[in-house]
Amino acid sequence: MERRLVHHSRGRSRHEQEQIWELDYESLSDDEGDKHDEDKDDEATDPTDPTNPTEGSSKPGQKRKGTRKRRSKAWDTFDELPIGEDKKVCLSTGDVRQMILSSSQGSIALRNTSFDPKNFRDMITSIVVRHNPPLSFVEYEGIRDAFLYANPKATLVSRNTLKSDIIALYKYEKKQLFNMFKNYDGRVRLTSDLWTSVATDGYITITAHYITDDWVLHKKLLNFSYMPAPHTGITIADKIYKLLCEWNLEFKLFSITLDNASSLKDMDDSVVKVRESVKYIKGSPGRKENFIECIEQVALSRSKGLRQDVPTRWNSTYIMLDSALYYRRAFSHLKLSDSNYKHDLDDEEWDKMEGI
Repeated sequence: MERRLVHHSRGRSRHEQEQIWELDYESLSDDEGDKHDEDKDDEATDPTDPTNPTEGSSKPGQKRKGTRKRRSKAWDTFDELPIGEDKKVCLSTGDVRQMILSSSQGSIALRNTSFDPKNFRDMITSIVVRHNPPLSFVEYEGIRDAFLYANPKATLVSRNTLKSDIIALYKYEKKQLFNMFKNYDGRVRLTSDLWTSVATDGYITITAHYITDDWVLHKKLLNFSYMPAPHTGITIADKIYKLLCEWNLEFKLFSITLDNASSLKDMDDSVVKVRESVKYIKGSPGRKENFIECIEQVALSRSKGLRQDVPTRWNSTYIMLDSALYYRRAFSHLKLSDSNYKHDLDDEEWDKMEGI
């Protein structure tokens, strides 16, 4: 079915002209549509109504015209005004400049393309939270030019305003999560991590793990807080309890897992020797090349590689010990080829590492 809309400015200026559209009914009809409408018209015609045509009033070979049913969604936006016998004017009831005629599966539909500045601003805030670009990216000249090219109304805020938007988003999401836990009937499992930054400031995080009614496991970061010294068991327990009270979870706690592994630094002399051995090998390019030669001489693969651990993280220490055990024979060969290597382990210590 072919449809044609022709815009008439009627000689007016751009700001004064009414958005009047002329709809040509002759171009809206096809054989199949006319036949379908004729069947409906026959059922809806009242023979007693003198305004309706009857069989006797129709001339031979003349097609009878009836009222077509308006199926297009365009009529939600346009009102019909008669101006002649064969043509009618459609006056827009909305801002046609914000609408686009799009074709989908052979039909015509209206799609709203209006720009919402608030929604655009919320999307920029979401980009920063999800992808972690610097706050100053909204002030990059190239970024601003790209958004203005896409839409002249797409103006970016300053970095200070963006910071305020992020804080507002955090408060909103925190309130939503607080209300969810308030109505939650299950138990919550917590995990916590504690570490010291390069600026010697202590921080603690608490993550909640819970299962919803549809048996889906979720996890939410509840707190990322400053943790003053000393980092003893009593101070950590007191800090965690205060944070739990902020969320009203002190009576919904199932379990808590801590990752305060500062005792790993001096857990065993064997672990310390392995850590120092890895540091020694990674300390200079010459030592690395020497150790690679030791690996080739004992016919081991270089792809696994030695891993340096973070002393306060259990998983990284485990990975370090696993990689060192793989190159156990290479370490023994390094002891013979490098007189400066002083952190070698005996067989008993290696066996202890396998037990750990």
